[in-house]
Amino acid sequence: VNSGSESPASMSKRGRQEKEKVGVATSIVRLNVGGEHMATALSTLRARPESLLGRMFDPDGRYGELLRDDTDAVFLDADPEAFRVILNYLRRGRLVEHGCLPPILANKVRAEADYFGLDELVVDGGEDMCADSVAGAVKASAVALETLAEKFDDVIEKLGSVANSLDSVAGSSTEVSGSLDEIKETFEGLVAETQDTSYWPVRHVKGIRCIKFDGN
Repeated sequence: VNSGSESPASMSKRGRQEKEKVGVATSIVRLNVGGEHMATALSTLRARPESLLGRMFDPDGRYGELLRDDTDAVFLDADPEAFRVILNYLRRGRLVEHGCLPPILANKVRAEADYFGLDELVVDGGEDMCADSVAGAVKASAVALETLAEKFDDVIEKLGSVANSLDSVAGSSTEVSGSLDEIKETFEGLVAETQDTSYWPVRHVKGIRCIKFDGN
């Protein structure tokens, strides 16, 4: 007897047929999220089976008929910008944006994640994670500055060594200059003596000797 009501088995079968019609049973699912078209893997949408998304795209589930647009893409009435964050999260198992989201977008992500039953993302998508990311960036900058300071210290130390070397060279140059001055004075004295006409060299059988004449 047909009572006019549809049996649960028939409803489930019709739901599976409807999902296959919009392409859910294939590995790639086309989505229309708030008017923006996206595509993702079926495994991504089912990454959290207990979530609303996981139940919606479970071919064996009892979620029911899915809305679709005139291109046969599954329609989700959600914020597209926030849903991209959710998709990235489902794809990689973590918040790809490292939680550093603008406050307005973070609020949207929390709202959509709450609707789709992604409780862990509701917590991870808040401003606290963004603050952690900023703190991490500040810490990384501090480490970089410390490394740079150490390099500057090395440069200063090397410059000090160069300065000491230059002082040593300057000291050596002064000593050489002094020695040259002494040599010059000695040479000039010798020249002055050779120009003294009272001394004349005369040959001797055993060598050269100087004889001083009395001027007569």
